[in-house]
Amino acid sequence: MKFVRNLNIQLKPAKVQDFSKMVNSDVLPLLKKQPGFTHELTMVRDNKAVAISVWNDKASADKYIQTTYPQVLEKLTPFIEGQPVIETYELTATSL
Repeated sequence: MKFVRNLNIQLKPAKVQDFSKMVNSDVLPLLKKQPGFTHELTMVRDNKAVAISVWNDKASADKYIQTTYPQVLEKLTPFIEGQPVIETYELTATSL
């Protein structure tokens, strides 16, 4: 069963464009190299961002969290306030 990570991020004021550029130039290419990764949706409204990643299975997502996510969080740090909130789900329906 596919697995989803939902990341809720509070962005620093005036950093939304920089955040979006960094996600497209740095984070997406890194995600695409991860075994089991299938899709990413990153959405921004005001100073809030939601990043949803879809994985083939929980084991792939867990491995990403342990090995690569710390690098991603380091890249995000200049643009965010506080710590992102992570929620995980089993994917039960999709049109992707």
